Amino acid sequence: MKIMLFWVSQFVGINGGIEKVFTNFANEMIQRGHSVEMVYCTEKHGEFYTSINPKVNIINLADYLPEHKFESARPVSMKMVREFWRIVDRNHMASFVRSFEVKYICHSIKELLENINPEIIISFSAKSTQALQMADIHHHYPIISMVHSSINYLLNDYSPSEIQALANSDVVQVLVPEYIGQLQEILHKNNIVCIPNIVPQLNADNSERKGNTITEVARLDPEQKRQHLLIEAFSRIANQFPEWKVDFWGGRKWNFLYSVFKESYS
Repeated sequence: MKIMLFWVSQFVGINGGIEKVFTNFANEMIQRGHSVEMVYCTEKHGEFYTSINPKVNIINLADYLPEHKFESARPVSMKMVREFWRIVDRNHMASFVRSFEVKYICHSIKELLENINPEIIISFSAKSTQALQMADIHHHYPIISMVHSSINYLLNDYSPSEIQALANSDVVQVLVPEYIGQLQEILHKNNIVCIPNIVPQLNADNSERKGNTITEVARLDPEQKRQHLLIEAFSRIANQFPEWKVDFWGGRKWNFLYSVFKESYS
């Protein structure tokens, strides 16, 4: 099967969670014998943070745009409106910028789709799904939309047009089972499935391990990463397992983590 992984994102040189999923997904599908086109969009040049199977066809959508411009293609008038909304409502500002980007890249996506002719498209964001649907108005290509965020974040951050784009997808995939029912109520759509992120399996040698540590690596964020759940769970059994400890590696929102830790152990 010819699979297109589509994400309107910089991707180059960035080491984040979705970037890892983007790469792992492509590598896994190649291992399973599929043909994979991996599409991102940025003017920036550089190395990818994670290794990608050489059989993956990597495409920068910016190569299809006028003068290969994406980030710098925003006109002055658009930037002025953006700065106004930055002061008034930052969420609306972000939606305004994404809406501009979707319209700007729509024609180039149509050209790309005609060149590749994928059998199925996996979209990695609501913005990406909206852009694909604007380019493919006759719905020639089935789209699976991945939702990597919590439902609360989706409601607060996504624009109505982005939520509608998810509703118009052939399938929507979420990461946590509890999100299925919540998203069904929002999208009025039953074709929602839960599939956790792909995680490469490692055969680690534990012979030299000293101590027992649970390490959680992510930004500290109560809405998305929800480290407080691990803290609350471990606090209930910590006295029974004094040889175990929990480490958190990440940045941002330390205050929330400290308050939960203090409450859990008080």
